[in-house]
Amino acid sequence: MRCCQNRNCHVTRRGFTMIELLVVIGIVALLAALLLPAIQQAREAGRRTQCLNNLKQITLGMHNYQGDFRCFPPGHVDSIFFGQAHFAALPSKYVANTVINGAKTVTTVNDWFMDGGWGWHAFMLPYLDQGSVALDFSLEKFSSYDASQTSPSPYPSPNEQYIRLNIPYYVCPSAQNLPANRPGIGPSKNWAYSTYRGCIGAYDTNPMYVSNGSNKISGTIPPDQLNPNTPRAPNGMLYRNSAVKSTDVTDGTSNTILIGDSLFGYWADQRSCCVRVWDDPLHPDLWDTYWLVYAVPELPPIGPWPTYVDWPPNPLIFYQFFSYGSNHAGNLACFALVDGSVRSVSKGIAMNVFKAISTRNGALRSYVTGTNIENVTADW
Repeated sequence: MRCCQNRNCHVTRRGFTMIELLVVIGIVALLAALLLPAIQQAREAGRRTQCLNNLKQITLGMHNYQGDFRCFPPGHVDSIFFGQAHFAALPSKYVANTVINGAKTVTTVNDWFMDGGWGWHAFMLPYLDQGSVALDFSLEKFSSYDASQTSPSPYPSPNEQYIRLNIPYYVCPSAQNLPANRPGIGPSKNWAYSTYRGCIGAYDTNPMYVSNGSNKISGTIPPDQLNPNTPRAPNGMLYRNSAVKSTDVTDGTSNTILIGDSLFGYWADQRSCCVRVWDDPLHPDLWDTYWLVYAVPELPPIGPWPTYVDWPPNPLIFYQFFSYGSNHAGNLACFALVDGSVRSVSKGIAMNVFKAISTRNGALRSYVTGTNIENVTADW
C-alpha cells in the first residue's frame, strides 16, 4: 500500500463557488421568466378554445331546437304568475373589471333582482345533454322559483331544485371572480351562473331611467337629437317572446351574431338572457360594461302573491345588465354566428360594424346616410 509521506499531500475536491451558484440560479430564473408568459398564453389559448367549443355546442343545440319547433328558442318569456320576483342580497359580492363611460373601473354588484320567467338557457337544456333537469313549464308552475323569501316556502315551485345546477356549457373558462357563495333561498340557494348571452339586436330604446351602476341618471333624449333612421325595435335573433327562423336572417347567417361572451349572469334569470348592442348618451359603452334599468310598476300585486322586497315602500325595481365582453387575453370576446360557426372578435371592431353583425334583417341600412353599413364581408 502506498502512503503519502508528505503531510501537505491531500486530495483536492472542487465544488461550485458562491458566484457560480448565483449565476446558475439567475439563468434558471431568467428561463422561467421567459417561459411563464408562454405557459400563460398556452393556458389562455386552451380556455379560449373551450369557450368557442361551448358556444359551438349551444349553437348546434339551437339548430336542433329549430328542427323540432321550426324556430330558434325565445330570448325570454315572462312569467304570468305576476308576483314571482326576488330582490336578493348577494352573500358574496360580485366584482367585475368593467368599462363605465369609456373608463376602466371596478364594479361591485351587491344585489340582484330576478324575475320568475325563463330565458333561452332553460329551453336549451334538453339539447345540451341535460335531460335530467326536468323543468316544469306548466301554467301554474311556470316560475323558476318562489319569491316569498322564507324557508320552507308557502309558494314552492318544483323548479327551484334545478336552478342551482351548474351547466358547464354556460360558463366561459376565462370568467373570473365568480363568487362561490351565490344568492337564493331554500332549494334554490346558490343560483347557477351563465356568462353567455343572446343577441337582441342593435336598436335604441331611449330609456326613461338608466344607471351606470353607481349614479342613477334619469331623463330622455330630446326628439330633435334622434336619428329618424334609428331602429326602435328588436332586430336580432333572441329577444322577448321571439320566434326567429333561419329564413328571417336576410343579412347572411355567416354575418349575424347568435350568442356571445358576457361577464356575468344566471342561467335561470330571464334578464340574463340577452344583450342589446347600442351606444347612446345614457349608455355609451359597447363592451365590458354594466348598467341598471329602473322600471316603475304599473300595478301593485293582486291577490296573495309574494311581495317585492323593495316594493313598497320603494316604487322602483331595477334590472341588472352586462354587455358583451370577456376576460380573454388579447382584448377578444368569443361569438357564435347563426350559421353555426364560432370566432373570436376584437373589442376594437368598428362600432357600426359591430352593430351591423348584431342585426339580422337590414335594420341599419338607412342608419348612416349614404352608406349601407350592413354590407359587411367575412373580413370583419
